[in-house]
Amino acid sequence: MSERQYTLVLTFIRDHLENIPDIVSKNTCVRLLIDTKNLSLADSLNLSDVMKIVDELNYRYYHNDNPKKLNLKNQDRKFLTALLDRMFQGDRCDICTCYEKKKLWNGFLHHIHYQPKNAEAEIFVRAMREKGNESVYSEFEQLMKENRHREATELLQEKKGTSALLRNIDYIFSRINREEVQTFLSEFPEDCSTLILLQLLFRYEGRQRKDGRIFKFTQHNLMKVHCETPEESERCQSRLTEEQVKEVGKMIRSRLAEKLRNRLGKVYIEPSMKNYALPLAENTSQGGLGVLSKGSRIPIDKGKKLRAFTYWEKVNDIDLSVFALTEDGNRREFSWRTMSRHQSGAITYSGDETSGYLGGSEYFDINLPEFKARYSEYRYLIFGDNVYSGKNFNECFCKAGYMLRDWDDSGQVYEPKTVKSAYLVNCESTFAYLFGIDLFTNEFVWLNVAKNSKSRVAGDTNLSFLTDYFHLTDVMNMYDFFSMMAEKLLKILWKQMWW
Repeated sequence: MSERQYTLVLTFIRDHLENIPDIVSKNTCVRLLIDTKNLSLADSLNLSDVMKIVDELNYRYYHNDNPKKLNLKNQDRKFLTALLDRMFQGDRCDICTCYEKKKLWNGFLHHIHYQPKNAEAEIFVRAMREKGNESVYSEFEQLMKENRHREATELLQEKKGTSALLRNIDYIFSRINREEVQTFLSEFPEDCSTLILLQLLFRYEGRQRKDGRIFKFTQHNLMKVHCETPEESERCQSRLTEEQVKEVGKMIRSRLAEKLRNRLGKVYIEPSMKNYALPLAENTSQGGLGVLSKGSRIPIDKGKKLRAFTYWEKVNDIDLSVFALTEDGNRREFSWRTMSRHQSGAITYSGDETSGYLGGSEYFDINLPEFKARYSEYRYLIFGDNVYSGKNFNECFCKAGYMLRDWDDSGQVYEPKTVKSAYLVNCESTFAYLFGIDLFTNEFVWLNVAKNSKSRVAGDTNLSFLTDYFHLTDVMNMYDFFSMMAEKLLKILWKQMWW
């Protein structure tokens, strides 16, 4: 849910509901539990979910995203103690799963000075504080070390589910021989979800990097990025060969096609749907008019100049920046720091606005043909927004978007009829990636990524991971997805009618 939707639900529950029904979304349930302090909400959760509650509380109330460093107030300690006591009164003490975060549990129990009140709580506390780890992953690891690979995979699938098994494919395949790999692929689990298959498809058919892996994950609706260091790359023992990656990708696509086959019957699919990416990772996105899923492409009309803009209030200085990237990640910065050297007919900057509390704006005008001629070595343009004043975007008002304008335009900074998209940037961060341009295909590409960052100046963070989004529609797009589900694709024949 969006923040507005969540606030509406929270207000309704506080004002009108005493007995709260089951909540399907665990994330929503956790937030409501924290905000209402209604312990009955925890009845649909397990003991292992308490660490998720602690993490959310620590972030929302204390602006701290490190659960290893807690400094909770007494009222929150009492709330969490009461929550644990309620958990131990029910049949939800999944100790085996809690072992997976044993160190966090140990620190948390010490921080709130937890004293067990029944036998089940006593057993759990002792298990978290003493040596030993009896988690499923620990047992799985031991079986793999003993070369009991089949038992290990069966254990992981039975105890943690097919999703956990598939997310460990790299590790499993790197430890078994070719014959065992073929056996695994031939017995590929039938109960895997469509979402997991799609995620794996992008993993194995997506662009394979040669400069080290990049790990992207989401926490608190913000993206975190970790680039593998040379030392980590050297220590990695679960890297698959190029042949194995292709083999796994081919198998996943085949399984996905089998799962989706003949769900729609006879359909017509508009060819332009090939430009639209599947909405698989939109929790870091921000909403507004004209916003599409990450990686979606929009052709840019010839003879138009593109004006990327940002407008803000309630903060002095927000900066709009552009970065030109090559395929291998080399970049050139166009921002308030560099534009005194780069102003030209190819790219023009409005200038740095530093006193926009009551309304400020910045924009870039891009002449794409001239830009490609002047900077021919670059493939992509990346546009980003950062709050130089240091506030998060959700503490001020900021919009971003783009216009396609005639070169002989009105001369006005803002022309409403030329706006193709305008959306609210409201993430709990000082940095957001807005959109990009593929200079080879002359297409506008949606990014819309809220990055977990306190950076006040653009260009201080790695940008090369963003080029992955420019290739999403090559792997799977909306046209391909619905084609897999169609019994038969129909073509529309247009006949000219004379009246």
